Amino acid sequence: MCLVRGRKDGEPGETRSAQTELKFPRPKILLVDLPQAAADGLTLAGYRVRSGTFGRPYRVPVGDGYRPVVEQATLPEYPEQEIVVVNLARPEPAEGPEGELTQSRGKPALWAPVDEGVIDPRPKVMWQVSDNFDRIYGHGGIFVVFVGPRSPGRYVLAHDAGKYNGLRIDAYEDSFASVDSWCFSSVLGKDYISVVRDAGNEISIAEEAGGIASFLQAHLRGARFEATIQSNWQTKGRWLALAHNKFEEPVAALITPAPETDQGLILLLPQVNEPGALLVDLLGSFLPTLAPRLFPHVEGAKWVLRSEYELTRVVRLKSEIDAVNRKAREEVDRLDAAIQEERTANGYLHELLIGTGDDLVAAVKTALQRLGFERVEDADVTKASADLREDLQIHDRSPLLLVEVKGISSLPSEADALQVTKYIAPRMKELKRLDVQGLTIINHQRNLPALERQNGQTFQPDVLTNATEHGFGLLTTWDLYRLARNTIIHGWSHEQVAPILFRTGRIEPVPEHFVPIGVVGDVWPQAAAVGIKLAPDASLSIGDTIAFEAKVDFAVERVTSIQVDNESVAEAVGGTYVGVKVGATGDLRDGTRVFLIQLSGDEEETA
Repeated sequence: MCLVRGRKDGEPGETRSAQTELKFPRPKILLVDLPQAAADGLTLAGYRVRSGTFGRPYRVPVGDGYRPVVEQATLPEYPEQEIVVVNLARPEPAEGPEGELTQSRGKPALWAPVDEGVIDPRPKVMWQVSDNFDRIYGHGGIFVVFVGPRSPGRYVLAHDAGKYNGLRIDAYEDSFASVDSWCFSSVLGKDYISVVRDAGNEISIAEEAGGIASFLQAHLRGARFEATIQSNWQTKGRWLALAHNKFEEPVAALITPAPETDQGLILLLPQVNEPGALLVDLLGSFLPTLAPRLFPHVEGAKWVLRSEYELTRVVRLKSEIDAVNRKAREEVDRLDAAIQEERTANGYLHELLIGTGDDLVAAVKTALQRLGFERVEDADVTKASADLREDLQIHDRSPLLLVEVKGISSLPSEADALQVTKYIAPRMKELKRLDVQGLTIINHQRNLPALERQNGQTFQPDVLTNATEHGFGLLTTWDLYRLARNTIIHGWSHEQVAPILFRTGRIEPVPEHFVPIGVVGDVWPQAAAVGIKLAPDASLSIGDTIAFEAKVDFAVERVTSIQVDNESVAEAVGGTYVGVKVGATGDLRDGTRVFLIQLSGDEEETA
């Protein structure tokens, strides 16, 4: 077995005496498929390093058959290592196998299909060494993994039966479903971690990274991820996301030990420019605090603080901390389950903002049903027809409402907005009724966050005029989202929201019982008050309930104080500029619309 270049085992580091190194030896480290420069840097820092490889994919002639898997792995003294660093980036395939076939005719061995022209021997080697790597991990060892995609082994167990009998397959490819380019540790299997092939260099540090955040900030600058990673049920409660891509998908994470075990740590990182510098810093600062037993040269005389030597009351207090953490994890698990349940129940709201095609139509239908409509029918399902039809029909009341739903990446064209009008006359004739009205619902600029879209002037002016004059409605899915969301928040009734869908022209998500009375003129956060410019025909009294239209939701307030010209009054008439106390001013600004809420008798008593 080859040794890496540099200092031999037992020799001191540059800043440590030989006596110190003997008293507090540094951990044994195995680098797998890392650049030689990384090994040299760790050796110069005084660590005991071995370098190895799982092998390299190699090219073979493309065909329909199989070839035996030829491996050339070098993993010196790997069962004895305490820290294992693995680079999972797939190397460029070699032009042919770099090792020699050692199996004998008639003996079973692993063979791989040659339909892709490349055989990857790495999963085979990983599978063979996984028991020893699991043993290292189970006894407190640390694994640092530079993440790459998960590639299947695609092996069969077979033997060469000779010239005339050909290849005899003993076990097919599906028998090796768990053998892949991550299988060197069972904790990295598919039940533990989902790995999705992806690539990019836009990486942000997660808020929950805590004490390692500054370390990551320094070393992930210029890094590139080749896959995203996500915890599965086996690592639930042990997974800490450390960095994300721009879609908030983890690209770096820490897997902590299972409770009541001696397991070690697994640190998953994207591909970095200088892995050697990262490892030197990691081993010198972050890891010693998490696994002090492996770093006695850092721990020094602090071994007396280990649990077996610690003061009795301190051990008891730490046990109480563990109990608090366990309860916190249980509560987090409960809240995570509630979040998932809520997303399952109301995920249609998100689909309104990003969807198109049948998915968007289904989300709109669900939104309408949640608003209380009972007879929302799919037009393409209710009648088989070769002609084009609107997407949905609302039969709850007169007029019959024909709904056309579209998801587009741009602003709606005139054809997009007016398409529903093509269906009105044919339906009148078909159904023998004149009370038929159209509604176009469009998810415009759907690739942008909703608040960054052009929401104020979504439709062309002549389209708006046409909609008003010809009696059909135009609604964005952003406004339908706001309507459905505020219905959930404020408990609006079906009678309060249903008429909205039957309005004509541009439809805004303002319920029937909201009467516009003015706009915000000034906001005074320190005084928790706003100035309202009352419309000429409006009035406002103590005890009224008003609503402010913020960017997404409506904020409802009970009027408890009114000032006009710095004088308290019980009522203010139209055209007056009034000051009103509010609970919060966060989303309020100049121009925010203000509504008087018309409450029923029961609602007034509740308010």
